[in-house]
Amino acid sequence: MKRIVLISLTALLSLMVGPLQELNAEKEVSRKIGLVTFRVGNAEIKRENKIRKIRVREIIEEKDVVITGKNSKVIIQFSEGAFIAVQENSEVQVQTIDHSPSRLNFFVRLLSGRLGVDAQNRAGQKYDIRVQGPTAVALVRGTTFIVEAEEQTTRVLVGEGEVEVQGPGAANLFVKAGEKAMAELGPNKTIGIEKNMMDDFEQSRMRMLEQFRASKAQNFDHLIDQIERNRNLMPR
Repeated sequence: MKRIVLISLTALLSLMVGPLQELNAEKEVSRKIGLVTFRVGNAEIKRENKIRKIRVREIIEEKDVVITGKNSKVIIQFSEGAFIAVQENSEVQVQTIDHSPSRLNFFVRLLSGRLGVDAQNRAGQKYDIRVQGPTAVALVRGTTFIVEAEEQTTRVLVGEGEVEVQGPGAANLFVKAGEKAMAELGPNKTIGIEKNMMDDFEQSRMRMLEQFRASKAQNFDHLIDQIERNRNLMPR
């Protein structure tokens, strides 16, 4: 009899745990926006074919394009520990954003210029970050790196962690801290990727990117929730 009761209680508990796990999963809300936390110089946002000046505390949505002029820079934060730094004379399209307490996935296209990524992985949150240049894609799980784009060339410089560089028809390269990779379109329309060590100038640029960690918004989740609430109260 005791065995029957024990089995029944075990079965009942398993039935209760399943719905509770599903309920917790449903409570994990996914956010699909970023936030401008720093801007200097002439910078614009293009949304639905309309262009206007970009502002600090601007909400960035999927498919937005950020354009910077000479001596300009924009920091876009996606979570408590991750941001991108759009450098001068650059154009970046934010393709997708998926941020929840357990994960951060974002995919951006560097159309031209230079883009820095700083993703300090906080405990319990998984990162999946992709930056696409003209000839290669950089994939990371949490690191610090710079991507540069020209018409037929993509360069990736890694300051911390490791970045996987993929080019169509080329072997994937894993680029570690202190290294750089260049993916270039050759005369026969094939992509070649080569890896070297960064020079002193490139190392100094990486250190400048790391200094922008101070521009990140503290209590990011609370701040962006507040901005969203205020935005929803504004007349459309």
